[in-house]
Amino acid sequence: MAGTYGIGAFIERYIRQFSTRWWGGVRCRVSFYVSLALFLAAAFFTIFFFIESDRLLKAEMRGRALAFARHLATMLLPDIAAERAGELDRKINPAFISFDGGAADPDLRTLAVYDRSGRFLVGRTRQEAPHRAVRVPQTGPAEAESLQASLTAETRQMQEPLFRRAAAGIYEVILPVRTGGEVIGFVRLGLSGEWHAARYTANARKAAVILVIIVLIGLAISRAIAVSITKPLSELSAAADELKRRNWSAPVPVQGRGEISRLIETFNDMAQTLLQREISLSRGNRDLFILHTAGLDLMEGLDIDALLQKTAARAEDLVRADTVALATVDQADREMKYASVSGGKATALAGLERAIEAGGIYNWIASYGTPLLIQDAQSDFRLNGELMASLGIRSLMTVPLWSSNTMTGLLTAFNKKGGGAFDKHDLRLFTVFSNLVSSALQNASLYNDLKTNMDELEEAQGQFVRAAKMAAIGELAANVAHEVNNPLTSVLGYTTHLIKTLDLPEQQKSMLQMIEQETLRVRKIIRGLLDFSSQRSSWRR
Repeated sequence: MAGTYGIGAFIERYIRQFSTRWWGGVRCRVSFYVSLALFLAAAFFTIFFFIESDRLLKAEMRGRALAFARHLATMLLPDIAAERAGELDRKINPAFISFDGGAADPDLRTLAVYDRSGRFLVGRTRQEAPHRAVRVPQTGPAEAESLQASLTAETRQMQEPLFRRAAAGIYEVILPVRTGGEVIGFVRLGLSGEWHAARYTANARKAAVILVIIVLIGLAISRAIAVSITKPLSELSAAADELKRRNWSAPVPVQGRGEISRLIETFNDMAQTLLQREISLSRGNRDLFILHTAGLDLMEGLDIDALLQKTAARAEDLVRADTVALATVDQADREMKYASVSGGKATALAGLERAIEAGGIYNWIASYGTPLLIQDAQSDFRLNGELMASLGIRSLMTVPLWSSNTMTGLLTAFNKKGGGAFDKHDLRLFTVFSNLVSSALQNASLYNDLKTNMDELEEAQGQFVRAAKMAAIGELAANVAHEVNNPLTSVLGYTTHLIKTLDLPEQQKSMLQMIEQETLRVRKIIRGLLDFSSQRSSWRR
């Protein structure tokens, strides 16, 4: 029962394998073609074996028949020449009967002797009774009747022995008997090939069984070879599918040093390269997105203080730094001040001012004009190791901020998140970001300068408008004073003259004095207007 279940499971797996696409895959196709090659080789070998067996059987029968016929011809030569039928019959009888009464040669079927003209002299067949002395039975099988017939003229004229297949399983040879180069008779005998055929048949059966076993073993070997060849290919195909779906994680195991192994090694290298490029491309896309977003964020505002805060925060996200600080440089006082700090060390660094040292980072960057990457900040000769240790700074990178070929500040990232150190990729990205920051700060500075200039221009323009207004008022006052001053002088002169020359009543005199006083008052006002108009004229000039 268990064996039946195992056979059923094997057939089910085999059918399922053939039911898949492309005959079950590479393994099935390789097995099929190898099996087909074995089958064709087995068929060719079988056909060759049977053809060669038949040829060998005929060659053996011919050689045996000729040897037997030559032996009899040598023994019967005198009797054939004398045509002594009795002696011939007596001498050929032992060929059929052994000393114990059995068959001398079980393959000998017929034996006949003919004279030189091809006339039948004597002959026997296997069916004849051994004790009978009859040459040929009067009634008997067809082979006995054929012995009695004379040889044909064509047969009598032949120079070489004639070997042919007379009947089913019977091989016949006709040998000319010569003496002195002259044919004196013919010996004709027939041999059965049943024993040899049975032997060859048995051998053929054994060969067929062996061939079937070889084919089965070959199929098993072909299956094993197919598995050994196609298993790496199947793994390679599965890995290619995983790579296509972007799920490739582990390389295909390499076994041996053949062509398939080299192919797998090449595939692993290619897949690893593609994976690294995909990671690099993904990282590059992320960096570009952050740079684009940061650029838009930096360019949308022109307030320098807000821009400094955005710069530190964006840089922290961009390079995954623990702390980012933006320091401004005062060239006159030779000092650096951290104007904006974002991250874990913001409290310790915010507002910190440091003098620019002769061998410090600032002079180093100013001298070489390139960004600086320090992976071990506590042991670098350009830094204060004790200060770095106290602040817990392990690695840093610094890029300069430029404005019109003048370094105006430093953008510094401290300690990468996760405990690692900054690498060259981080430095390149940080440098690109610093260029955006420099442009944004320069734009903001130019905007502020422009705004200041516009405010000053607006104030100057207001002052100019006010001066123009005052000048116009002064000119108007001068004109008015000039026009009023002439009649006023006449009024004042006549009033004074009347007071001095006329003896008027007290009431009228007081009225004239009042007119004189008011006229003097108006005159004083007119002089004030004239003084104001002269000042406006000087302003306008």
